[in-house]
Amino acid sequence: MRSRLLFFVLVGLGFIHSLSAQKTSEVGLFAGLAAYQGDLAPSPFDIEEVNFSTGAVFRHMFNPKLALKVNAFYAKLSGTDNRDLGRIERGATMNSNLLEFAANFEYHPLGRSRYANSGFFNRQFSPYIGVGLGLALSNYELKGLPLIQQEEKKSAFLVTPVTLGLRLDMTKAVTVTLDIGSRPAWSDNLEGISKNGFSNNKDWYLIGGMTVLYVIDAEAGRFGF
Repeated sequence: MRSRLLFFVLVGLGFIHSLSAQKTSEVGLFAGLAAYQGDLAPSPFDIEEVNFSTGAVFRHMFNPKLALKVNAFYAKLSGTDNRDLGRIERGATMNSNLLEFAANFEYHPLGRSRYANSGFFNRQFSPYIGVGLGLALSNYELKGLPLIQQEEKKSAFLVTPVTLGLRLDMTKAVTVTLDIGSRPAWSDNLEGISKNGFSNNKDWYLIGGMTVLYVIDAEAGRFGF
């Protein structure tokens, strides 16, 4: 009886240890592109309105399949109805410097432990999906509309990022992710136009690119070289 109890205790401790050993954290830098979609840009894929984006990312892997990602992104957004929108006579243009702070829960369906039971490193390539909540701070400049037609200027918006990505372990210490995510805003006033444009549609924007991350071994408390 005692031997069986000892056996199950050892198995349980081993299981808990294996779960804790799979926890890792990652910190890194992001570089990519951003595109605005709203009253001045019915299509998010207008190449003339695609701008750069950059930022920092922290990801904590609770286990190989579930993670929490926190990001701080900067994005340049722009839009105009000078081209192909049927409102050339208005000639409104917008430029915005946007900061986004967001937290995203991620699901990695093909995720597996980075180390086999033998201790050897498992390099993996896996897709993932993320859903989160964030705050966007926008400092925009709107031209081409009389002041009386412009909306009351707002600078803070809630956004709900939805992201699709791929994750690749390059080495024990370096992970690279490629992802793209839409950010629907809880407002139709991201650029200062609502009743003057498509007031039934909320504004949103896309951010996509590559993140290079350093992996921190949570159990050992050191970089995982």
